[in-house]
Amino acid sequence: MLGTHHFRRRLLTFSIFTVGFFISSILAVLASDFSGSVVSVLDGDTIEVLHNTHPERVRLSGIDCPEKGQAFGNRAKQAASALVFGRDVILQTHGQDKYRRTLVALSSVQSSQPYDCETATSGCSS
Repeated sequence: MLGTHHFRRRLLTFSIFTVGFFISSILAVLASDFSGSVVSVLDGDTIEVLHNTHPERVRLSGIDCPEKGQAFGNRAKQAASALVFGRDVILQTHGQDKYRRTLVALSSVQSSQPYDCETATSGCSS
């Protein structure tokens, strides 16, 4: 009986460490940075970035722009295109949204102006 209890305890400890390792590995992947060139701007808050030779659709965290077909949707897309299209960007990932787009924060753009909420909506008020 004592041998079985000792075995179960070691198995539980091993299991906890294994689960912890996998969780930390997943978090490291989800919170990773990657860089690439912006190859498409779908709207003011969704772009495609070349990542490992494949375009990856990403949603910019903290930015909520009008969608295509909504009022000022075209202006939001034009503003995003003017700032990021064809430029190299560095992105920090934050998981995925319900449409399976990678959520990202734009850490760097080869531009003199950062792309944030204020910039994204600047063309929408006039």
